[in-house]
Amino acid sequence: ARPPLAAARRLDDIRALLHTSSDVDAARTHLIDWAGEWDDAHPPDIAPEVLRTWGHLEASAGHIDLARTLFQRALRLSAAAADAAIWCCWGIAEQNAGNHQAARKCFVNGFRADPTHAPVVQAFAVFESRWGDKRRARELFARAAELNKESARTWVAWAHFEDAQNDRARARFLLKCARAAHPTDVQAQIASAKFEERNRNPDRAREMYKILLKNSPTSVKALHANATFETRLSNFYRARLLFQRALASPEMVQASAGPTYQAYGLMEKKAGNVDEARNLFARGAKETPTHAHIYQAWGLMEAELKQHDQARELFLRGVRADPKSAATWSAWARMEAQLGSLARARELFAKATEADPQHVHSWQQWGVTESRENNNDLARDLFQSAVQADPSCAPAWNSWAQLEANCGRVDRARELFQKGVDANPNHSAVWTAWRQMEEKLGEWTEGPACHLPEHRS
Repeated sequence: ARPPLAAARRLDDIRALLHTSSDVDAARTHLIDWAGEWDDAHPPDIAPEVLRTWGHLEASAGHIDLARTLFQRALRLSAAAADAAIWCCWGIAEQNAGNHQAARKCFVNGFRADPTHAPVVQAFAVFESRWGDKRRARELFARAAELNKESARTWVAWAHFEDAQNDRARARFLLKCARAAHPTDVQAQIASAKFEERNRNPDRAREMYKILLKNSPTSVKALHANATFETRLSNFYRARLLFQRALASPEMVQASAGPTYQAYGLMEKKAGNVDEARNLFARGAKETPTHAHIYQAWGLMEAELKQHDQARELFLRGVRADPKSAATWSAWARMEAQLGSLARARELFAKATEADPQHVHSWQQWGVTESRENNNDLARDLFQSAVQADPSCAPAWNSWAQLEANCGRVDRARELFQKGVDANPNHSAVWTAWRQMEEKLGEWTEGPACHLPEHRS
């Protein structure tokens, strides 16, 4: 049975606290109070959705054990038709926590509960694309698209997968399907423009942004994406106007203000306007004090300017704003390592990997730091953790391969370089490092030293 309208609206209001206002504490309080209003022997129809939302909140906050308890409770109270959605949410939580075997079990259970539930099929596809079988991922993406032809999000996810597999023609076709499925979907238009930019078609990307903003002139996402595009091309005047339009948009919400000020500040930094960048970072931090990444960006700028005490203060503010921000912990650790404070750097890298064991770049950068100190066994362990967190991260494979090359373990280095090529054939750094190793050895007289990953249709 469908939950009463009043209950559904109440849950929508709580979700708005999470997604629009980022007020996790208020949302948690509402969910705890609500779950205390019923007896599990006679729960309201909406009880499984309430518990699933609460479980998602706790998983996102890093409280995976509590999240599991809530998902189990939701399954006990749910009708069979609702099980797939709960398993899907639970699977994503386990995936984000780095528990890949548990995540696969959840997705399999969700698929068995309802093989026509498009969200669980899509989530399963994304999981397989990163940690499982690529052929299986493609089959699941195709099934998800068949189940929900009008979901632009599904077509875009499939396109991202094919793009990562270096099948640009198929990716472009799938993005076209996304736009056809939902012509007004802003995210599909942005994904298409970014695809063209990555494939060195900036004029085509700019034309797509122009059409998008003609149809959605106040869309914060569209304005932000277009502004960052112009920033990357060093068109600072255009970028500045677009950021200003985004901040003045009636669609601007608090959760979007921090990232917009951060990107605007980074643009001014790139343009050489350091004082204006500081001003924008400060405004963004005041507008969205829980947005840790703005402190991270600001701290990195100050570190580049040799203002290390200021940078430390900003990194500290960032991790206080969000103790789970592995990127902020890691940025701070890298600065300390560069200054020779290795003991402090190790403490901060440990904080980063504890905050988010799936943050591959924290493991990688820690490994690079240890390899520079010739702590090679520890570096290997750290690189291993990096590629376990994300097997598709070519930079992690590349760093590990270079460690082995420097230790004279050439065959092992070749294996790891190949894994980097397989992970991302477009990552030029891994090709360059491999070529440099082979040139130094002078052993490869003819034929390729490596091969492109097999394309599986």
